[in-house]
Amino acid sequence: PFASPTERPDTLRARDLLFRGADRARATLAAQPAALADVLTTIGEAFEGLSLYAEADSVLAGAVDAAREAGAPDVLARALMARGQARYLGEAPASSIPLLREALAVTEASDPDAEILARLHLGAALRRTGALGEAAAVLAAAEVAGAADPLDAAAILLEQGRVDQDRGQPAEAEPFFRRALALQRSAPDAGPLRVATTREMLGVSLRQQDDLAGAEEQFDEVYRIRQDALGDDHVYTVTARFHLATLARDRGRLDEAAETFRWIVAWDREHLGETHPYVGFNLH
Repeated sequence: PFASPTERPDTLRARDLLFRGADRARATLAAQPAALADVLTTIGEAFEGLSLYAEADSVLAGAVDAAREAGAPDVLARALMARGQARYLGEAPASSIPLLREALAVTEASDPDAEILARLHLGAALRRTGALGEAAAVLAAAEVAGAADPLDAAAILLEQGRVDQDRGQPAEAEPFFRRALALQRSAPDAGPLRVATTREMLGVSLRQQDDLAGAEEQFDEVYRIRQDALGDDHVYTVTARFHLATLARDRGRLDEAAETFRWIVAWDREHLGETHPYVGFNLH
């Protein structure tokens, strides 16, 4: 279960099925470029969900070409954003930026709701390339208050918080994380794990401001959510326990911290191996 996601047998089977689906779509929808673009974009997004970003990029290149042929702005914007995301999540974040700038230009002229997503993706790509000032400007121009989907608005706010975190400004990041959390908690389809991730980011920003009590409150919730949803043995749950152990240590509860660190070291040894650097790190 701890193999690379791209090397697992189920992922390899899914990869083959998705490529077959793309081939079938190209063969049967050649005369319907808008439909072909939609299908290829969906397949590319599925590849992204498997962390197969190079495969996604190859399929999404065809989606963009078909969308241009169709002359449908909404179809083109979706394909451009999907291909841009495959690149910034993969190994080529800089090459995603022209695609995402084009997506933003298309949506600004045709679809305000999609414009929020285009700004989200472009802002994320710019942040990953270190262009923090431009990322902040792109994200700040999003009409968050008028977003049709509160989760899209929350995603913009989270990315704004990440920009401030990367600038070394946790106090400025904190309000963005709190606003995003409020939106997620009010959205029935947010899902507990999404809320847990936002609480984790808020907890990190509070810790960086030396608000250890506030940080511990957030990580207690992160641990509870992940334990319920994923179980004790999942790496994300273990990560939450690690944060709680370090907070217990820094707040003077040394016996509690030591007990949790011993559990984490045993987990590391079982799942990562005796020689993994995390084992030595957590022993200290």
